[in-house]
Amino acid sequence: MNNCPVFYKSLFSSTASKINVEMWDKALDTFDEKKYLESFHLLLDYVNAELRPKYGNTDGTVFKIPHGSIVVNIEIKDGMVNISAPFLEVQQNSIVPLLRQVCSLNFNNMDLAQIYLRENKLNFEYSCKIHELNPYKIYYILREICMTGDKYDDEYVTKFGTKRLYEPIVTPFPAEKAEETYKTIQEFIKNAIEYINYFESKRWFGFGWDMAALTLRQIEFYAQPQGQLKNDLEKAINDMYIKNMSIPERVTEAKKFLQELQSSDKAKFIEDLYFVQIFIPEKRRSSLQNIQENLEEEHKRTKEGMASGNYMAVVLGILFSFYNVYHHNNVQEDINITMVEAMEKSSGKSWEEAAVILSKALDKIMNGELSSGSKKSFLSRLFGK
Repeated sequence: MNNCPVFYKSLFSSTASKINVEMWDKALDTFDEKKYLESFHLLLDYVNAELRPKYGNTDGTVFKIPHGSIVVNIEIKDGMVNISAPFLEVQQNSIVPLLRQVCSLNFNNMDLAQIYLRENKLNFEYSCKIHELNPYKIYYILREICMTGDKYDDEYVTKFGTKRLYEPIVTPFPAEKAEETYKTIQEFIKNAIEYINYFESKRWFGFGWDMAALTLRQIEFYAQPQGQLKNDLEKAINDMYIKNMSIPERVTEAKKFLQELQSSDKAKFIEDLYFVQIFIPEKRRSSLQNIQENLEEEHKRTKEGMASGNYMAVVLGILFSFYNVYHHNNVQEDINITMVEAMEKSSGKSWEEAAVILSKALDKIMNGELSSGSKKSFLSRLFGK
C-alpha cells in the first residue's frame, strides 16, 4: 500500500457540455420582446443545437425528444404549450404501493409538472399558455420531468414489475468492450477493497473514507453506467454523507456495497453498460471559476500536506476532489485534459511522486494554466475507430 491507486482512463474521453451559454440571454431577451415561440427555440438551442433539426417538425411547434428511458413530447398550438412524457404502464397487482410512491414524487420531487394516471398508464404532464413560457420556468419543468422519469422508471420496473411506455434508444457497449469494462471495474474494486482494509487495520478511517468515496465516483467516471446500476451507485455515494453514522460505519457500508457489486451477476451488470440520448443534462456545465471555487479548500489542504510531507493525504484528497468534479459537472475539455494527464502520470507511483504530480496539476487549475489537446469521441473509442 505504498503507491498511488492505479488510474483507469474513462471510456468517455470528452466530458464537455453541449450547452451554448450565448443562447440563454438571447432566449430571455426574445421572451421579453413577446416572441414566445422564437424564445423557446433559442432555449432548445441553448441546451443543444442539434435538438430542433433532429427532433422537431418543420415549423418548430412539435418536438419528440428522448432523454434516457423516457421521451418528452412538446406541442405548441392555439396559444398553449402542452408537455407530456409517457412513463409507465401499471400492473394491477402492484398498483397500490406504486401509486403511493408516485404520490410521494408529485408532492416531494415535482413542483410544476405532475404524474397523472390515465387508465392504466402513468404520464408526466404540464400545460400553460404560450406567454407563460419563460425560459427559466420551462427549463426547470423540462429538467424535473427528465431527471425524475429517467431515475425512477428503472427503480419501479425492478420493484413493482411495471412496464415502460417508451423503450429507450440506447447504444450498448460492443460485447468485447462490455467484457473489458466489467473486468476493469472488478479490478479497481478489488484494489480499492485492499486499500480500505489496510486503512481500517491502521484505524485510518479518514483515508478509508477517501478511498471508498473516490472509488464510487471512479466507477461513474470510467463507465457512466445507466439503469438501476446508476441509481444504486448514486445511493451509495449519497450514503457516504449520512450524518447519524460515524466515519467507520460509512466506510463499512461503502465497502459492503463494493463487495456486493463485485459479486453481482455479470450479465445483469453488463446490461447497464450503454450509451443513451440525453435531453436536459443532469450535471451542471463547468466553468474555470466554479471549478476553482470547488477546489479552493483542497488546494489549501494540499499546500499544508506537501509542507508537512503527508503525501498519502495529498494524493487521496486530490484524487477524491478530481473525481468529485466529474461527479457534479460536465467538465470542459481543458480542465478534463489537465486532470486526466495528472492522474495518468501519477498512477501507481509512490505517494510522494504522485503527490508532486497531482499537486502541480491542481496548481495549474487554480492558476488557470490549463492543458489543451484533441480527444477522440466516446463512440470512436468505444468502437475502436
